[in-house]
Amino acid sequence: MLAKKPKTAASKEAKAQRFISPSNGTTPKRDLKDVIIGFDRSLLERLDRTAQSMGLSRTAFVVNAVAEKLMTLEGRAG
Repeated sequence: MLAKKPKTAASKEAKAQRFISPSNGTTPKRDLKDVIIGFDRSLLERLDRTAQSMGLSRTAFVVNAVAEKLMTLEGRAG
């Protein structure tokens, strides 16, 4: 019987990086800045469940969501 390969933290992080990186396969030099954001407990629990169901870290999910929202808002303004 075949079993599904278990997901490791490293493979989840690699998937998250592919998710938020450019589609052309290049990895730009990144100037990252740590930030502290407060979330309502119930919102954070929803965020974590959704990110986990997508195989993403909390950070990858939040970064992607913010990037998508900014593109939407900037598209309206331009």
